[in-house]
This record gives sequence, C-alpha cells and structure tokens, in this order.
Amino acid sequence: MNRLYGTIKTIQHAGTINRVVADCNGVPLSCVTLDLAERFQEGSGVAIVFKETEVALARVGDAAISISNMLSCVVEAVEEGVILSEVTLSFEGYHLYSIITTDSVKRLHIKIGEPITALIKANEVSLEGVDND
Repeated sequence: MNRLYGTIKTIQHAGTINRVVADCNGVPLSCVTLDLAERFQEGSGVAIVFKETEVALARVGDAAISISNMLSCVVEAVEEGVILSEVTLSFEGYHLYSIITTDSVKRLHIKIGEPITALIKANEVSLEGVDND
C-alpha cells in the first residue's frame, strides 16, 4: 500500500460526494469519497493511501487527461515478472510502488533513473487520519 502524508487544504461537498485536496510537499493530491469522517477538516494532517495496482505510469508531456493526481517521479527500480512488474518510484522523498504489466514496462521503455509520471484517479485514493502533534 502506498502512503503519503500531507495537510488537507480544501474540502468540497455536493450531496453525498466529497472532494478533498491535500497538500503533500507542495503537490496537491485529490480524493473523491462518499464517506468523510468529521475528523477530516481543512488544516488537518492526513495520510493519503492508494494501492500499487492503482498507479498507472505514463510519459505525459503536454497531454491533457482527466486524472487529477499526476506525480512527477523518478524510476528507482524495476522488478520484471513474466506477466506483472513492480516499479519503484521516488516522489518528493517518498517511495511509491506501481504494479503494471511487463508488456507496459517494455512498451514505455521504463529505465532506472529516468523521469516518469505516476497517475492515480481521485476515486482510488483513501484518507486516514494522523495525529497532529
């Protein structure tokens, strides 16, 4: 499980849907959820959590896409399997992990030390409370 830490900057409500934007080292990360505990308030510390299988990788450039969480990363390691591969990424002092097909690793020519963009849909992100001590 990937886990980043940040501070909630904004919360929007529309009926039962909530959109939370947290700041993680100056990078905004969005979460869309149906359930939002009262402990999540603007200014609260939060853990931003998402599965390795929900991290797509891309060489985006200037492409316009609907995914709001686009993290500029550097490839640290690639562990290729027959069908799936695990790619270890460096992002703002954190290690992130992506599990994608080995065919995708080869098609994207993913190499250690190269920049890559991690893409995570806002509805695939969960929030966990953290102590604000």
